[in-house]
Parts: sequence; structure tokens; C-alpha cells
Amino acid sequence: MLRYLVLGLWGLCVPLLAIAAPVDTNQFGFIREGMSEASVVSRVGPPDDRQVLRRYAKTRRVAHGVLADYHEEVVLFYQGDEQTMHTYIFLDNGIVTTKDKKR
Repeated sequence: MLRYLVLGLWGLCVPLLAIAAPVDTNQFGFIREGMSEASVVSRVGPPDDRQVLRRYAKTRRVAHGVLADYHEEVVLFYQGDEQTMHTYIFLDNGIVTTKDKKR
């Protein structure tokens, strides 16, 4: 639910001029769940915007106390044009979880 709210608000806030080229549909097909953020950026180029949705810590007990694993949820945004839709790539701790294209 939070993702769709972010997508809706983002569409209103994104500037009209794109810095990076839109993501080609062929390249979009090569992006898979489980890919790293670095491999996505190397394949399709740097995003127009990188937004951190939330940062949180997961704690777990270990033999000598409590260990905290820090996570962050990020969305990479690529501006579209009149022929190419906007591209959103959602990452959890630097790993692709979902991808989406919207007008």
C-alpha cells in the first residue's frame, strides 16, 4: 500500500526534465528480482532520482547479546518520455524486490 502511495505522490513531484535517458523495454526485461543495485545501474544507467522509503533495524539474539541488522527500502526512479513509461525499481537492502512501469 505504501508503495502505491509513493508512486502516486512521486508522479506529482517529479520534474518535467529528465536527467537520464528512459529505460528501454528490452533493458527493463533484463532486470530481475535478486539483482544488486550496482548491476541495475550498470545495465540501465544512473536513476533520475533515488528515494529512501524507510530505514529500520532487525534485531536478533546471538550468543553474546543482541545483533542489529540495518535495512533500507529504496526506490529508483527513471523518468519516461512520450513513448516510454516511467520506471520504478524497488530495492530492499540493495537487492531488487519488485519493478514497475507507470504512465
